[in-house]
Amino acid sequence: MRLMDLRRVRSFVAVAEELHFRRAAERLYVTQPVVSEHVRKLESELGVQLFERTSQFVRLTEAGAAFLVDVRGLLAQAAEIEEAARRARDVSATRLRVGLTPDVLPAALPGALRTLRERHDLGPVQLRVDGCGRLLDDVQHRRADAAIVVLPAPVGGFRVVPVATEHAAVVAATARGRPVAWAELAAEPLFVLARATSPGFHDSVTASFVAEGLHPRLVDHPAATLEQLLLDVSATGRRAIVPASAGARLAMLGTLLTPVAGGVAAHVAVVSRDEPVAPGLAAFVAALTAATGLRAAA
Repeated sequence: MRLMDLRRVRSFVAVAEELHFRRAAERLYVTQPVVSEHVRKLESELGVQLFERTSQFVRLTEAGAAFLVDVRGLLAQAAEIEEAARRARDVSATRLRVGLTPDVLPAALPGALRTLRERHDLGPVQLRVDGCGRLLDDVQHRRADAAIVVLPAPVGGFRVVPVATEHAAVVAATARGRPVAWAELAAEPLFVLARATSPGFHDSVTASFVAEGLHPRLVDHPAATLEQLLLDVSATGRRAIVPASAGARLAMLGTLLTPVAGGVAAHVAVVSRDEPVAPGLAAFVAALTAATGLRAAA
């Protein structure tokens, strides 16, 4: 029995999902004739017609639809095998890939990384900043080992280790000498990182206003980083709600921080797959909790 060519299978799946040969080729970064040839050879090898195709449409045959269900599992298994091979290749470097939302742990993270570098035999930690949803998707599909996010977040099925608590503060071009009240903030529109970027912190801010019986005027800011948001504060004169721990990053951007009295604390957590924890990840979590002063759960 001959082994199936995975390139042909991937071309078939792309056409089956796009129902268009040109779009399938663009998705695979190959030319359309290559995709067409792969599909023809696969049909010849299997002895069945997988698609009905004319100049007007492309659609799966009954056999093609059944084959699609089976080969999706095949490609998933192939991807797992390839990832296992990559992990084996990189084991000597003990690479750790961590994602984080723009608003988490700006002060504690450098110290944790320094501890990790000095005390553990680990290669460089690869950091990536992105929105919460994309980071969790990366963890689930093994493109990342862990993500640092503000809770609540859609973390069902993951291993969640709290590492810090976070309170809100107001950032503006000029600072107040006293903590500002939530009632004062409710009277003006306030920048905040978009909820899609960090739903946990966004929801804790909203909850703080609601707990005071207030209706906030939050303006979701599209910034990909906290620095971008702070620069806009300087440019517009408008205030923004940010994590209190962002203070260490403000001086260079010409903005100043004022605490907000009271409010609902947000919890920051390291989220990873619900499986045995690799030594490198365990060391990272320990270093991070030591830097924040919060004792991690076992």
